[in-house]
Parts: sequence; C-alpha cells; structure tokens
Amino acid sequence: MIEKYATIKRGVIAFIGILFCLAAIYLLNIRIAYLEYSSVDLQQDYYAARQLVNYESIYSDTDHLNYHPPSTAVLIVPLSFLPYKDAAIIWTLLSIILYFLTWWLIFKELNIHLPFEYSLVFLGFILCWHPFLQNIGLGQWSILIGFCIAICWICLRHDRYLLAGIILGLACLIKLYPGLLIVYLLFTKRWKAIVATISTVIVGIIILTFILGPEEVIYYFTTVIPRDTSIYNTFPQNYSILGILGKFFVNGEWVNPIFISPIPINIVALILDIVVLIILIRTMHLLQNDKDNNDINFVLPIVAMFFISPISWQHNLTILTIPICLLLKKIMNKSFNNKFGYGLIILVVFLLSLPDVQIDRLLISLVLPDRLPWYLGIGFLFYDVGLIILWFLLLPSRKAVVANIANQ
Repeated sequence: MIEKYATIKRGVIAFIGILFCLAAIYLLNIRIAYLEYSSVDLQQDYYAARQLVNYESIYSDTDHLNYHPPSTAVLIVPLSFLPYKDAAIIWTLLSIILYFLTWWLIFKELNIHLPFEYSLVFLGFILCWHPFLQNIGLGQWSILIGFCIAICWICLRHDRYLLAGIILGLACLIKLYPGLLIVYLLFTKRWKAIVATISTVIVGIIILTFILGPEEVIYYFTTVIPRDTSIYNTFPQNYSILGILGKFFVNGEWVNPIFISPIPINIVALILDIVVLIILIRTMHLLQNDKDNNDINFVLPIVAMFFISPISWQHNLTILTIPICLLLKKIMNKSFNNKFGYGLIILVVFLLSLPDVQIDRLLISLVLPDRLPWYLGIGFLFYDVGLIILWFLLLPSRKAVVANIANQ
C-alpha cells in the first residue's frame, strides 16, 4: 500500500513537472515571437554597435537612446551585421543555453541529484520563472553575468584564483554591480583573484578607450550613469535602496511620497549602502571559515548587490542561481526542521516569481489619474522582502553562529 502511494505521488509530481515544462515552452514561444518588438535592451546595444561600425558615437542615435555601458555595444558588434530579428533570435538562443549551463554547472559542483520527477518540476519552474522570461523578453545581460559569477565561484572553490579574477573582471566590464564580490575576495584574502579582477577591468577599459575613443568612456561615467540614476530612482520596478527611497521620499510620478526628503536621496542611499556593507562584512565575519560557510559568504554579496546597486531590475534576479541552489541543498539536507522554515521558503519562491510590471500596472490603475498613496506603494517592495528573507534562510542556524562567536 505504501509503495503504491509512493508511485502515485511520483506520478503526480512528474505530471506537475510536465505541465510546468509545457507552460515554459508556450511562454518562451510567445517571447520569441515578439522579440523584434519587445527586446528593448538588446535594441540599444544593437543600434549602438551599428553606430560603432559606422564610426559614429554609440550614444548619438536619438531614435534608439543608449542607456548601457560601452562594453555591451562592443560585444554585440558581431551580431550587428545581421538583420535585427536574426540577431535577437541568436542572442535569445545563446541566453537560454547559458542559463541551462549555469544551473547544470552549479548542480554538478554542489553534487545535487534530484529524482527524475523533481527534476522535471525544477526544470519547468526555472523556465517559467518570470525573471528569466523578462530577461529573454528584454534581451538583457543578466544571464551572462550570472554565468560569469558561477564560473568565478567554481574557480575559487578549486583554487584557480587567476581565472576566477579574470572572469569576475569581465562581468564587471559588462555591469558594475558584480564588483561587490571583491568584498568576499578581500575577506578571504584571495589576493591573486583581486589583482586579476582589477587588472582585467583596467585592461578592458583601456581596450574600450582604444576602440571607442576616450570621450565615449568618459561620457558613460559622467553623463549616462547620472542620467540613468536620475530617471529611474523613482521607478516602481527599481528595487535598490535608492529606488526604495525614490519611491517614498521624492516627488515622483507614481507614488505620493510619505514626505519629500530634505536631504538629497543619493546621499541618504549612500549612507544606507554603507550600513548594508557593514552588515554584510559583520555577517561574513561571524561565520566559520569552512567550505560550506565560504559558499554562504560568497552568495551574501550577490543578494546585497540588489540593494547597493543604484538600479536593480527584475531580470537581475537570474544571478541568484548559486543562492537558490545552496538553499535547495539545505532543503535536501533537511536543515529546516520546522514548518515555519519551509513556509518561508515557499514565500520567497512566491515573492521572487511575481510578474512585477503587471502587478505595478494593476496597482497604479486603481487610482489613475492620481498617484498611489504611499501605503499602497508598499506593494512595489515584494522583491525586496523576498531578498531579505532569502538572506536569512541562507545563513546557518542561530546555534551554529553563536557557537562560532564563542570560539572566536
């Protein structure tokens, strides 16, 4: 009877996994069908690359404003010789391959083996995961950055510090926020990796300057970054500390603020960023210096990136592959011995899977043409709540931390 029940249970779980996979195929098919019209981030890089090929400024196309770093335009140059739709399809296929490869490499590194039926559910879920679909729909770079972070982590675990630093440096050239992992490298005294990271960034900037000219690189740091920050600091889909402050303490377009901050929110955000950094370093200091806690120390800056970066979007959540796998490993090891812990896991999965644009539009539509009152604007913060809970779920038990403090 017990064996029959177990067989039925496995069959039901496998059926749910198949439904997930079929839904993923359907959703991906929709995304790919509309790539030519919806992949707005890839369009910026594509037309910037076309400008570069034509010996024009990558920020000069007024029909396709470029909000991205110079490096992305250079990397997309090979695709710029193709019609845009073909380039978008190739970029999408590459992103999907890298996404699969990232999960597979992490599973292999952590020695995670799921039963077939649970593998189907997990596969279907990660393909239906809204941050992934958002990444594909926009033609963004977060999947590639997540892949680089995973390779860096694997190299560090096998003491290949030079290669780890080079890979991390390449990720920093695409977007700045992976640079927060230098905190981990400093904390663990991986000096060779630090030197390799900084050297790669310096060499990369020199190469970009040689290809584009110094004025393009300078323009990005002096004009594009401040412009992006100014435009998006009140945006509902910006989940950084600056974005939170902008929603509730700036006279923005979407939320009626609690009050307008008398101090520039950039300064307040910087102070709070430093506070988060202190909490990060202190938490890393309290953990034991063994292999498992080294993994936790590595992923804590990944979670902190979302708060410290001036702009954090939903598609950035695809860099959470290592934290999610570490959480899955803890579940498999039965590290959570009460229903409350598993309830929090379900809550995190739920919060980090919600379609933010659709929810934000629904909230805003409730009060149009007025702005949302601030207490309804709290509904924009579900990702921040999910990330904070994820941070605590990744930590060892309180008993283990207290024992480590006593030993210190």
